[in-house]
Amino acid sequence: MARIQLSRLIKDNLLQERSHWILWLPVGLGIGIAGYFEMPFEPPLWPAIALTIGFATLSLFNCKDSWKIYLISGFVISLGFAIAQIRTDMVRAPILEKRLGPVPIQGEIAQILPALNGGKVILDNINIARLSQNETPRKVRLSLKSKTADLSTLKPGDIVSGLAILRPPPPPAMPGSFDFQRRAYFMGIGAYGFVLGDLSQTGQGETNGLDAFGNYIEHLRHWISAHVRQANPGPSGAVAAALLTGHRGYIPKPTLEVIRDAGIAHLLAISGLHIGLVAGTVFGAIRLILATPIAMRYHINAKKVAAFLAIPAAFAYAILAGFTVPTERALLMTCLMLIGVLMDRRALTMRSVCWAAMIVLLFAPESLVGPGFQMSFAAVTALIAAYNWLMVRKRLNIERHARQSMFQKATAYLGGVMLTTIIAGWATAPFAVYHFQHVSVFGLVTNAIAVPIAALWVMPAGVLSMISMPLGLEQGPLWIMFRGIDLILASANTIAAIPGAAIDVAAPSPQSLALVVGGGLWMTLWQRSWRLLGLPVFIVGAMGPWYAEKPDIVIDGNARIVAVGDVHHDLMISSIRRARFEATTWQRRMGHSTDPSAWARDGEVLKDGLRCDADGCILKKDKFLISVSLNEATLSEDCAQSDFVISLVPIRTPCKTRWGTVDRFDLWRYGTHAIYFERDGPIIRTVNGERGHRPWVNAPE
Repeated sequence: MARIQLSRLIKDNLLQERSHWILWLPVGLGIGIAGYFEMPFEPPLWPAIALTIGFATLSLFNCKDSWKIYLISGFVISLGFAIAQIRTDMVRAPILEKRLGPVPIQGEIAQILPALNGGKVILDNINIARLSQNETPRKVRLSLKSKTADLSTLKPGDIVSGLAILRPPPPPAMPGSFDFQRRAYFMGIGAYGFVLGDLSQTGQGETNGLDAFGNYIEHLRHWISAHVRQANPGPSGAVAAALLTGHRGYIPKPTLEVIRDAGIAHLLAISGLHIGLVAGTVFGAIRLILATPIAMRYHINAKKVAAFLAIPAAFAYAILAGFTVPTERALLMTCLMLIGVLMDRRALTMRSVCWAAMIVLLFAPESLVGPGFQMSFAAVTALIAAYNWLMVRKRLNIERHARQSMFQKATAYLGGVMLTTIIAGWATAPFAVYHFQHVSVFGLVTNAIAVPIAALWVMPAGVLSMISMPLGLEQGPLWIMFRGIDLILASANTIAAIPGAAIDVAAPSPQSLALVVGGGLWMTLWQRSWRLLGLPVFIVGAMGPWYAEKPDIVIDGNARIVAVGDVHHDLMISSIRRARFEATTWQRRMGHSTDPSAWARDGEVLKDGLRCDADGCILKKDKFLISVSLNEATLSEDCAQSDFVISLVPIRTPCKTRWGTVDRFDLWRYGTHAIYFERDGPIIRTVNGERGHRPWVNAPE
């Protein structure tokens, strides 16, 4: 009886929420896309297409609402799975299998990624000595290590040549961490490397149409960035260049760390705030210009004219900013909002978010698994849901607000900024923790200072600077922009210097993130009181770092380093000079705030049962003994006395232990190992074992 009543209650609520069913369409697409990327093998395409067509056909028949829901859900989920497969096949290109070089390479510059030291270039239309065309990657990313490297002499479309050392795209640093190979695959990059010496310009590529326009835009971005930095070579100029063109490579590392610890890193990611501010600045300026007696005499609708002209302004800024996934989402949302103004419709609704998400996922399904898509849509969905809730309950009284004094309006604006920061912060924090394992404690305070300065000072001055550049009158607006950025950086430095301003936490599991997403969507997409059922689900998921499992031992896939966790509540590592990137990733994902410490090689017994010498280490775990062998000569002794053996050298003779072994051959086949010791034995997770056989996984057969 209870089950029947529950089923009836769910059915009644679903029927009363009929108008909001459409909001779940991108969720269904996302489920299908996520299911594809979680597969341990590459499935055939025809089942997904057959299911998509089958569900679509059946949903056209007249049937009950409950069946209609199931059929449409099946159609959208299978469609998401299918488009992810199709996209994977469309971008398929050769991937370098092993390290190569030094080798002559020639290609056309597709993109320049500037940095303080050298920078990087992405080459297209490549020729690599000792590789056939069928083996040559579509694109290669090269780092310019030479101190004499001058990116200002290069521009997109140039044909360049040089001597380079190439390697395949790197695998994840540990199981569950960011997959560089998958990202490179969908970017079309089949090899990474660095140039020995400088690149030589040998010609100009033959480009026309969209390619020529793209090269021109890239060249314009670099010119603007260099021009801004010339006006102010310091951190303020670098931040200004990042805000105007999306080039963040010139920002010094200490400044980036301060911005991150202060909780305002989102100001550097060109997203809804920036696109909205540019469009809003243009919209407001045009309305002000048209507020003249002549415009009123001819009955010019200043509001619609301003909205019409703000659309190309937002589009132009998005192109100059690099057109990343957050930028695409922000541009779609802003254009939908401005089109709503033109059509006298409500501008910003959850449906506009729905359509923006659908467009992004249909054309770039791989963006679903990236932090940009997740954090961007989480923030805007939560904000719209929260402010709709407040509007319905008349907590935002617009008429009363219109009669307020300037001081009251300023106070209300500051309160709105803080409320927006709280909502967006809570919505994006679980994703930031999952991807970056870093939390800013005082982000609310910093945002209360920085966001108004960026909105009312920095970005309007930036828009005026861009408009003034063709006339050579940009020095004044740029000076104003720099002063605003100085204030933002000063506040960030002050708050980041507070002890405990930022904390590192352990990486939660994917299941925790799934609970956060499910609970958050349930709360934001439904309108009736049953939406509150998503709150406990969201909270349980957000607590993921507190019950995250940390590996006891991590072994680098290239057998360079081994790390033991929670020794003195610290991370002990075999060498602090090798594989530094991997060691930093392990430290961050395991939630250690202090830098890893090197093993003592003098046989000293550490508190937590770790003893090391020049040949390896012995670790006592409960009643069991684990050996870490660094020398092939001591393997027989380790095998005889240990319950489990980890060897950075190949084990070529029988080694019978209670729990088995991990040696150099296992590391070569399966990549980095993370080992968790339980009462019944070790649980081993590997990079390639978890990813399976996928087109982007470059693993030995």
